[in-house]
Amino acid sequence: MHRYDFEQWLDAWTRAWAFRDLDAFLALCTRDVLWHRDPFSTPLHGHAAVYAALSEAFEALQTVQFVPMAIAFEDGHGVAKWAARLTPRNGAPMTLDGVLVAEFDETGTCRKLEEWWHAQRD
Repeated sequence: MHRYDFEQWLDAWTRAWAFRDLDAFLALCTRDVLWHRDPFSTPLHGHAAVYAALSEAFEALQTVQFVPMAIAFEDGHGVAKWAARLTPRNGAPMTLDGVLVAEFDETGTCRKLEEWWHAQRD
C-alpha cells in the first residue's frame, strides 16, 4: 500500500460518511478492526460494534460533510487531518476538526483507527 492508496481509502471513507453507508464503512475495515473514536472512550472492536455505533450516529444526523487531507503514509500507517460539519436532526449544527491515524493490513484494509478531534457547536 502506498500514499495514493491511502488517499483512495480516505475518499471511500468520505463517501461512506456522506451517504451514511454502513456497508461501505465495514468494507474499509477488517472484521476485527479496533477503532478509537476519541482518546477517552472505549474503542469499538469488530464489525458488529462499528455497525451498532454508526447506526446510532447516522440515525441522529441529518447531514454530514467530511473533508480529509492526507498528511503522511509509511509502513502501512496513514495520518490525515480532517474537518467535518454535522447537522443533527435535533439541535445545533457542529463543526469538528480532527486527526486520524490508520493502520492497514497487507490487503489495504484498516485494522486499527485512532482519532482525536474537537467539536464546536454553532
